[in-house]
Amino acid sequence: MGDFNFVMNPNVDRKGDNYQTFNSAKCNNMIKRTMIATKFTDTFRLVHGDDKKSYSWFGKNSNRSISASRIDYIWTSPNLDNHTIYANIVKSEGLTDSDHLINTLNLDTSRIIRNKRSTNSSYLGTSRKVYLYE
Repeated sequence: MGDFNFVMNPNVDRKGDNYQTFNSAKCNNMIKRTMIATKFTDTFRLVHGDDKKSYSWFGKNSNRSISASRIDYIWTSPNLDNHTIYANIVKSEGLTDSDHLINTLNLDTSRIIRNKRSTNSSYLGTSRKVYLYE
């Protein structure tokens, strides 16, 4: 998950006159090859397919035209594909001053994480201090 500052598929993940590369072409190719070789899943594309255009970064070029790119990703291993419920890109206004939007992912972990066992904690029975601040 993160701000990779590269575009996996320029045909659907880039809009406008935004063909500047943030990282070197060698670095971009290395990231793409790694994601393909490891068969990691682009969760946004898993949910929305290759037709939906949505972007995680917007900017203006020197000619003041608006450009946009999807340069932020959440990648998962293929064994989580069946557990992926939803992935989206949402506005970050009011949450952060970033110039990027927020990538979200909802996973159904009910079959992955088992929460049915009782806790055998060594902390049970120990006292703790609670501080009340006003």
